[in-house]
Amino acid sequence: MQTFCRALLILLTANSVFVLSAFAVDTTFGAIPEPEPFSTAQEWWKKDHEARQLLESGDLTQAKVAFEAAVKIAEKNTNTDPGLVNSLAGLALLEHKSGHKFESERLYELAMRYEEGFAGANSEKFAAFLPDLAWLYQWHGNSNQAELLYKRAIATIASKNQEDDPKLCQFLLHYKAFLTQCGRTSEAEKIAVQLRRIDSKIKTVR
Repeated sequence: MQTFCRALLILLTANSVFVLSAFAVDTTFGAIPEPEPFSTAQEWWKKDHEARQLLESGDLTQAKVAFEAAVKIAEKNTNTDPGLVNSLAGLALLEHKSGHKFESERLYELAMRYEEGFAGANSEKFAAFLPDLAWLYQWHGNSNQAELLYKRAIATIASKNQEDDPKLCQFLLHYKAFLTQCGRTSEAEKIAVQLRRIDSKIKTVR
């Protein structure tokens, strides 16, 4: 986590705010490395991984087939997280790229309901999925709802860790990118100040 934070903090300077694309702040939509050790309960991952490769190559039709297969496998094995939640999140991204705004939001919101039942609405695991849903809302023009989710994710992580914990970095970077894209540069700079403060603490610990 500290390495991730430091790598992204090089984008920050005292007097500038960079315009970042959504994917520059590490959106994943449920993508994870191959589980180790691999078991039959994780068979969903093979189809999910296949779907993401197809999506990256632009084959949306076959990617959808693979994502839906991953969802069915995860459901059959009662594998909620990782599994069902991750594949639904990936399918939501596919529907977004296919131009299906409402279906993409519906699928990601469904994934979040499963995650809420699995981990709890106030858990760090639940909070970790919020920024990607926020980006969906932002891409679809619902900035108010997006901002609520960024703030909720930050508040959840902050409530469970010490002040200015490095775990906040990825959530603050998402929110900073959002503020920048909305033209709210002074507010984005306040987030940049907090990120630099966290960076200083990391250097002190080292």
